[in-house]
Amino acid sequence: MNSCFGPYIPSQSSISSALTIRDIGRLEEIIAKRVTGYGPLVVLGEPNTLPWPGGAVRDFYVEGEWQAAVISWIDRALLISLVASSTPGLTWELKTVIDRGHLHKALLSLPGGPKQQERWAHICESFHGTTWHPAMVAANTSKALAVHFGRDGSLTVIWSKEWSRSVSEVAIDVAIYGMLCGDDRAALQLRYDV
Repeated sequence: MNSCFGPYIPSQSSISSALTIRDIGRLEEIIAKRVTGYGPLVVLGEPNTLPWPGGAVRDFYVEGEWQAAVISWIDRALLISLVASSTPGLTWELKTVIDRGHLHKALLSLPGGPKQQERWAHICESFHGTTWHPAMVAANTSKALAVHFGRDGSLTVIWSKEWSRSVSEVAIDVAIYGMLCGDDRAALQLRYDV
């Protein structure tokens, strides 16, 4: 029997617990709300950290144990949700997802704000030497809300001229649909403007 595990969101060490999107709501809450319909939401965290929103299952690991747990969840996850940042934890997680051949399962959410381009530049560095790097460097992410990746080195950027919590929710839904139901080649021809 082939098991299908639900979404995995990486440790809070790579996602700032104070991260907000233009003071409207926490990005983590929006992601949790959108992905829980696809299976159990698992979040890894350090012991004694704050609870994760959205009723996620929390798995706690001490230093030295979390990387093996992350690898296990990455291998089994249906969807891997990552929030753009410039932390070492996200860099390790991205490289691990790429090295293990699971980038097509990755949904990268972008929180916007004044550091959007700085975060994107940091993320592009993680893709150096991969088939996705040229598309990453060429992508205009100034108004991007979410990104998902094709197996062939392509990427789809979901963006909007305006931002609101509901627009962000739709962007995440569109990305998930493209990942789970879309054809990677067809996604190259689409431009989502939510």
